[in-house]
Amino acid sequence: MNPVSWWRTEVGKPEISQMATALQNEHLSQGPIVAELESILAELLDVPYVMMTPSGSAALLMAMLAIDIDQGDEIIVPAYTWIATAHSGHLLGAKVRLADIERKRPIVSIEEIKIIIKKLKNKNIGVLITDHNVRETLEICHKAAIINNGEIIAEGNKSELISNEKVKKAYLGN
Repeated sequence: MNPVSWWRTEVGKPEISQMATALQNEHLSQGPIVAELESILAELLDVPYVMMTPSGSAALLMAMLAIDIDQGDEIIVPAYTWIATAHSGHLLGAKVRLADIERKRPIVSIEEIKIIIKKLKNKNIGVLITDHNVRETLEICHKAAIINNGEIIAEGNKSELISNEKVKKAYLGN
């Protein structure tokens, strides 16, 4: 199996043939080919459902709907990102806050997040953070749930989590 390039998708004769069939049958973004791929992925991932989307924009919107982002909610997105990141929240009526990114990496600055979360906390507004940087995230969270391979392996406050053997093994090391 050849890897798919991130910036340039290589399309060969089999893919062109399948795309032509999809177009001829008016299945531009859904249809039997997509249903077959969803089924194969669900089996490979050992999950009951997989839902393909026609774009990353649609996937972001679905993710925000899944976690009940709604009118008046606030979301924090990197200032340097695809417009769809902010637009999906805006479509749902959420207030979009832009956060600076780190200079050397295109990720949200943890210092910027700390400032925003402190302001929200003072207004008694809860915040949901999803991040892989467990050490820094625990510095700003009152309570956390640690997920590994799709399962919650631990919940609690910082001191409970940093002493949890499962969390150490999955994210913190020795």
